[in-house]
Parts: sequence; structure tokens; C-alpha cells
Amino acid sequence: STVSKHLAEATRGVVAAAQRSYERAKKQRGALDFADLMRRLRDALRDHLPLRREWKRRYDAVLVDEFQDTNRVQRDLLYLLREERSCERTLAPGQSLTARDLAPTGLLVVGDAKQSIYAFRGAEVSVFLDTERELGAAGGERMELTESYRALDEVLSAVNPATEALLSSTRLPGLYERGRDALSAVARADGGARTELLLVPGGRAE
Repeated sequence: STVSKHLAEATRGVVAAAQRSYERAKKQRGALDFADLMRRLRDALRDHLPLRREWKRRYDAVLVDEFQDTNRVQRDLLYLLREERSCERTLAPGQSLTARDLAPTGLLVVGDAKQSIYAFRGAEVSVFLDTERELGAAGGERMELTESYRALDEVLSAVNPATEALLSSTRLPGLYERGRDALSAVARADGGARTELLLVPGGRAE
């Protein structure tokens, strides 16, 4: 509606003004926030090959958990740290490495697109999905972790169809794949209690 359109435009204007004020305040104070640190580190490693070599020598392997809540700057940093040492090259400003530029071992990323909840802080679930495809095309191995130790089968029998219905209808290709995302319960519901209260007589702690 016209009202919604004007409201959206006004909101964008307020957010843009707040962002400009924030950037001015940082400049006046000589301050950097977390996003600035990430960008500057990425740019330094990308633009200075000797520095990149020094950082790569520090790490034989990199593991990243909750990868669904990363962004492109952080993905670029990861790729720079795992660049194949025998194929190093100078990168132009704005240029990124690809999965085919990486060492064949020494990288493990763990994530679940369904659990991406930090878009408000700049996380991009599309980065997770793109990286998954790129690493697979470059010879990486994908392992599905589909066994749930947290939920009973009765819970998952309701959760799996609901999750598929909600996420399969999004415009983001690959957000939901049944073979990868449907969970199976390790524990089966038997009608018994799942919590036990143990009373220690006489205050004994052993």
C-alpha cells in the first residue's frame, strides 16, 4: 500500500542517517568496530602476499563451527588462510580466492542453514550455501549429520514436515534438502519420564 511504501522509505532514511552518524563518531574517536576489524584484516591479507604467507604458516588446519552465521568477508578470510601454498598469487583489490585455490586438506566447516539467525548482524546464509557448493565442486567432501540426540522421534515427526514446508518455499535455492536436513531421532519416545530427581541423604555429595 501507499502507506507501507512511505513507511519503508522513512525507515530507510532513519537507518541511513543513524549509520552516517555512527561512522562519523567512529572517525572522530579513531575507533573500529568488529566489522571494521574483519574488513581490514581481510584487505591486509589479500593485498600483501608476504603477510598472507606469514599467517598461513601459523595454521595447518582451520575448523569453523556455526558457518551458517558468517558473511562474505569472513569467508574470504577463511579462504586466504587456507590458500594452497604452492599456488600463491597476488590479488587485486576486491578480488577473492575461490574454493579451487585452496589446499586439498586442512579445512572443516560445520553448519546448518536452518539455524541461521544472525542476519541482523550481517550473517548471510547464502554464503554458507554457496561455499558448500563451491567446496563440493572443488573436490571437498560433504557429510550429513542427521541424527538428533536432543529431540525424541515424536517431536521430529512434527518438526521435519513443518521445516520442509516453510523452507522449501523460500526463494533461496538449496536452503532445504530433505536428505541433508531431515533429522532422525536417536532416542525413541516410550512414555516414560526423561528427567530424574536424585535426592542425596544427609547432605552427602559423593
